[in-house]
Amino acid sequence: MPTCDDGTQNCAFLSPSTSVRMDAGLTTVIEANVSEVWSAWEAWSGEQGLHEVHETEGESGERFSHRVAITPFWRFPDDVVVQFTPQGEATAITLYSASRLGQSDLGVNPDRLLDLHGALMGAQATS
Repeated sequence: MPTCDDGTQNCAFLSPSTSVRMDAGLTTVIEANVSEVWSAWEAWSGEQGLHEVHETEGESGERFSHRVAITPFWRFPDDVVVQFTPQGEATAITLYSASRLGQSDLGVNPDRLLDLHGALMGAQATS
């Protein structure tokens, strides 16, 4: 799972242990199973037009996905990476979004992860 450097202006990260350019108070454990959270991820990434790069499912049920978002105007590629880890009946989430080009993302990556976080929280409401 990639991480963001301290002081970055083109990356955002949220996990149970740390956050970069994200509200540290956001929940990182969703009261839904991995399959429900994965379904919410697939729906959201489809709505956003993300392109699949790599996905894996571990033996203990964890899910990993790397997809690419293309910014509308400039057509810059941004990496979006998620990892979902079972925690009993709940799921721990780790989210990452980073611009490949430039020194600043103008807030796009934190906004993207905040929107994704909201979509994943929707899995909690349906379980």
